[in-house]
Amino acid sequence: MSRKQTKSAGRIGRIGGKEDVDSQSGRYMKLGSGQFDAVSGELTLEGRSTRLRPRTAALLSYLITHAGRVVGKDELLQAIWPKVVVTEDSIVQCVKEIRRALGQGRQHWIRTVPREGYAFVAPAEIPPEAPAKSAARWSGRRLAVASAAVVLMASAIGFMLVRGSDRVPDRYALSLVVLPVANLTGDPALENEADEITEQLARSLSRLPGAFVIAPSTAFTFKRQTVDVRRVGSDLGVRYVLEGALRRQQDSRLQLTVAMSDSTNAMQLWSESFETSEKDPSELRTDVVTRVAGSLGLRLVRLEALRSRRDHGQQDAAALLSRARAALRWAGQGEQGVTEARQLLEEVVRRDEGLADAWALLAWACLDEIRFRPGSEEDLLRASQAVDRAISLAPDNADALGAKARLQYNRGQMPQALSSFQRAIELNPSDPQWHGHSAATLIMLGRPDEALAATERATHLSPRDPQLSLWQMFEGVALLHLGRHEAAVEALAKAVAGNPKSAFARLFLASALGNTGRTDEAGIQVKELLRLRPGFTLSHFRSREPSSESRFLAQRQQVYQGLRRAGLAD
Repeated sequence: MSRKQTKSAGRIGRIGGKEDVDSQSGRYMKLGSGQFDAVSGELTLEGRSTRLRPRTAALLSYLITHAGRVVGKDELLQAIWPKVVVTEDSIVQCVKEIRRALGQGRQHWIRTVPREGYAFVAPAEIPPEAPAKSAARWSGRRLAVASAAVVLMASAIGFMLVRGSDRVPDRYALSLVVLPVANLTGDPALENEADEITEQLARSLSRLPGAFVIAPSTAFTFKRQTVDVRRVGSDLGVRYVLEGALRRQQDSRLQLTVAMSDSTNAMQLWSESFETSEKDPSELRTDVVTRVAGSLGLRLVRLEALRSRRDHGQQDAAALLSRARAALRWAGQGEQGVTEARQLLEEVVRRDEGLADAWALLAWACLDEIRFRPGSEEDLLRASQAVDRAISLAPDNADALGAKARLQYNRGQMPQALSSFQRAIELNPSDPQWHGHSAATLIMLGRPDEALAATERATHLSPRDPQLSLWQMFEGVALLHLGRHEAAVEALAKAVAGNPKSAFARLFLASALGNTGRTDEAGIQVKELLRLRPGFTLSHFRSREPSSESRFLAQRQQVYQGLRRAGLAD
């Protein structure tokens, strides 16, 4: 096996959805009462699963396949980072991550031998399929490298055997590959940065609901090659191909340019550039990569929805789910989009009861503006049933946890709602909606300063998001609670401009204008509010506040005061 092949083997990748691998040789390793999936990097212990980063997963796989002996640091660097210049700190960071995933009471499973290396000392069962004959041709350190590479390549080979088929699993129509980011800076030291960006982009995009993402271990076989995106799409069975390039600007800043193409016709669908500081290239692996994933994820949701509308003969559950997701995302606070989404989702769960995403989105649709419309009790019950089903199917699904948070919010369980939103953010930090909606919960907890930070983060991740006007409304409400009425007027005016049909953006704008003494303008907003919500009164609004937090209630008095000045009847 060449060093180039070893490099591909050293990268543990995953497909962001149902496995399309027939051969499972060497994949699952039993650890105590749990197991480790060498393909996906998923470590499961006592019912809790943790997804490790690709190189961290590769390091754990290597240590397990060489359990019982001390593996030297040089050997690990050669096996996991071949032909890439990194320091021993890279090993240290991976080991720290593994120990965190193992949890209390099991961190000693990896023993540190000072000045030598590491040893895996826990009970482990490695699948017997790992070939011995080929390994026998190697000796010393090269024997260790080859045997680990065989184990790590097994599933990737299985996928490559069937890659000629362009069939994508039915539930994962949103299929793509992230090709290796090209390092065009002229600085070999940044080669590792480019590789890390590739892996993190693939990992972030694989979190998209319904996504099918080719493992980095396969994607890296295209490194330094001139590719035809149509050929790549056909060979790998994916609809979208993502390419990227890292460049250095004249002012020494680093720039990451990313482009996505449709593999069926080679048409470029999206392209954007992101810049960062020369002094901190790792920023590309955190904030910038997260922004890329968030922006691209939003575009993919819309593209898949439009495609499913065109493919009238292929309206399976996955296609209907794509349409419903887009309808919800672009609905703002307009009832038509939510109504359409709910009808689609009811049909999806009728066809396939095992789709956690569909149950989660159904709950979300049921909860839309539930406090101010008839039939709320029935909808709350349906939402509760849908959340329970989604969580039972996928306890760590970000959409399911977001729906759970929304349900807890409407039940007045604000601390629990915030906890659920924060867990959704941990699972998918590139999705701006969890940051945006957590802002409303923070306001209800009497923490408007933190709410402002949450809306800022959401906007930073997706500055052209269809939900932007909602986040601007949350920003304006937070400013009202802080007594910053002029700033609140500015934010809420943007919210109204972005979504003129939002009754509540107009309500809060009327309050902010009333508090600044601009009562004539405030009266205009009240008039529009009553056109959208006939008979709406201040007492009606107050009676349906979901929070009983004392700090919230004290801050909310400023909102009520502004509405009285605006002329809203009690």
